[in-house]
Amino acid sequence: MHISENTIEENKTFMNENTITNTSTANTNTPKTTNKLWIVNHARALSFIAYMAVVAVVMYFHEPWFDEAQSWLIARDSSFADLLTLRPHYEGHPPLWTLLLSIPAKTGVPYEIGLKGVQFLCAALLGGWLIFRAPFNRFTIALLPFTYFICFQYGVTARPYALLCVSLLMVAHYWKYADSKPSNTWKLVLSLVLMCAISAYGIAIAAGFALAWVVRSVQIAGIKNAVCEIFSNINRLLGWILLAFVGFASVACIWPAANAFGSRATFSGNSHLIQFLYFIFVVPAESMFTAFAGDVSLRRMSLGILPTIICVLISILIWAFAICIAKRRKMLVSLILPYLTFAIIATQYFTLHHAGIVFVFFIAQLWMCVANKPLNFDIKLANKLSNKCAFTQSIIVILLAPSLIWNIFACVNDIRFDYSGSRALAQFIQRNHAENKRFVTSWLHKEEKLDSNGNTISPEFEDVHQYSWQLITANPYFAKNLIDCSYKNSSFITNERPSESQAWDEISACKAKKEPQFFVTESSEPWYYFVALDYNIEHYTAHVIAKTKSSFKSNVSEGTVTVYDRKSSVKK
Repeated sequence: MHISENTIEENKTFMNENTITNTSTANTNTPKTTNKLWIVNHARALSFIAYMAVVAVVMYFHEPWFDEAQSWLIARDSSFADLLTLRPHYEGHPPLWTLLLSIPAKTGVPYEIGLKGVQFLCAALLGGWLIFRAPFNRFTIALLPFTYFICFQYGVTARPYALLCVSLLMVAHYWKYADSKPSNTWKLVLSLVLMCAISAYGIAIAAGFALAWVVRSVQIAGIKNAVCEIFSNINRLLGWILLAFVGFASVACIWPAANAFGSRATFSGNSHLIQFLYFIFVVPAESMFTAFAGDVSLRRMSLGILPTIICVLISILIWAFAICIAKRRKMLVSLILPYLTFAIIATQYFTLHHAGIVFVFFIAQLWMCVANKPLNFDIKLANKLSNKCAFTQSIIVILLAPSLIWNIFACVNDIRFDYSGSRALAQFIQRNHAENKRFVTSWLHKEEKLDSNGNTISPEFEDVHQYSWQLITANPYFAKNLIDCSYKNSSFITNERPSESQAWDEISACKAKKEPQFFVTESSEPWYYFVALDYNIEHYTAHVIAKTKSSFKSNVSEGTVTVYDRKSSVKK
C-alpha cells in the first residue's frame, strides 16, 4: 500500500503533539529532557565521582590520628616476620592492613601521601562496589555513599574497616547464586576469606555466614539428604575447607599474647552480658539514627534511662523490619547467625566507631533480601498517592537524614579544625630543627580505686609502654624515632605490658638521663610525671602547639597539644 509523504508527515506531527503539547514547547524542552536523561543514565557514575571528590577533599585537610599513625609505624618499622607473626598478637587484627601500608611505608613514600593513597584506593573499592553493584534504586544509591560511616569514618580516616565493609557487600552480592556454579561458589568463598584477613570482627562475621551457608544447603536438601548434599558439591566443600583453614589460622595469628595490653584484667565496667544486650538493642540504633553514646567502648558505655529506651525502641524496629523481610525470603539464618558471632567478639573489643560495621551489615542484609525478591511497595496509603516515587524518596531521606547530617558536620569540622595534633606538632619540630633533640613523654598511669568498704578494686599501676599518643602521631613524619626512653626504642606502642618491677626499672633508667629538651603530654596533671622522673617543671616553658576538635557523629571532642620546652637559661 502506498503512503504519501504528506501522510507520513501528518503522522509524525500527530505523534509529536501527543508527546509534547506543541512544536514550540518541544523545541524548548528537548535539550532539558536530553540532559535529564543523560544524568539519569549516568547517575551511578556521577555518584561515584562525587563520593570520591568529597573523600579526596576532606582527606587533604585531615590530620591523621593515633590509630592511623600506629598502623603506619608498625608497617614501616617492623620486619615482615614481625608483621606476620608477632605484631598481630598485640594489635588484635590480622596483618593484611599493615602489609598493604608496608608497600609505601618501606619504599620511602611520604607519610600522608602513602597512608592516604592506600586509604583512597580502599574508599574507591567501597564506594564503587556499593554504587555500581547494589540492587537499590538510583536515589538510594545517590545518598548511601554520603552517610557518616561510609564517607567520613571509613572513607576519609585510614583504617582497615573500608575493606571489611567491601567484603561484607561482596558477600551480599554473591550470596544468592553461590551454589549455582563453581565460579560463584569461589567468589563467595574468597569474599569471606578477605573478611577473615582484615579484622577480628571479620573472622567472627565470616564464621557466621559460613555456618548460615551450611544450614541453607541442609535446609534445601532436607535433613535426610544433608550428608549427600554436603559432599555432592566438591567445589563448595573445598571452599568450606579453605575457609575453615583461613579462619582458624587467622584466630591463631591474632590470639592475644600473655602480656598483651588488650588481654589485661579489668576491674570495672559493664559485664559481658550487659555488653551483649547493648550490642543487640542499642548499637543498631546508634549505627543509624541516634548519637547518645559517643565514641566509647561497650564496656564503658553508660546511657541514661530515656536514651536507653529510645535506642531500644529504635533497635527493635530495625530488627522487626530486618526479620520481617528476611523471614519472607527464608533468609533468617543468614541474618541471625553472623550477627550473633559478631556479638561474641564485640563483647570483648567493640567501640562505637566500629558501629559503621553494623550499619553496613544491615545494608548487606537488605541487599541480599532485595536480590532474592524485590520489596513490594504495595502499602494502601501509597496506592492512594498520586506520586509514589516522591513518597518513597521522602522516606529514604528521612531514614538516612541523621547519618547524612553527621557526615556533613564531621567533614566540615575536619576541614575547619585540626582533627589531631599530628601535623602541627611535626611542623613545630621541623621549624625548631628539633628532630635530634631528646623528647620524653608521659605514660599510662592509673590511681588506685577503692569500693565503698575501702577494698581495692583496681590497684594503682604504671604502664610505661602506653605512652603519649601525641608523639606517636608526629613520629611518621620523621625517619627516626622521636621518643626517648621508649620500650626497645620503638616508634609505636608495642602493647606489651611490663611487670610492675620492669615499669619502675624503666622509669629509673629514664630518670638517670636527666632532663630532656622537650616533654610532651596530653595529661591534665603533667606534674605527676615531672615528679616521677625528678624533672623540675619550673625549668620548662609550656607551648600550646594546636587546639584540636575531632568529630564523632555530631559530637566534638576538644583537646590541646602541649609541648614543654626546656628553658635555654637552665644549666644542663
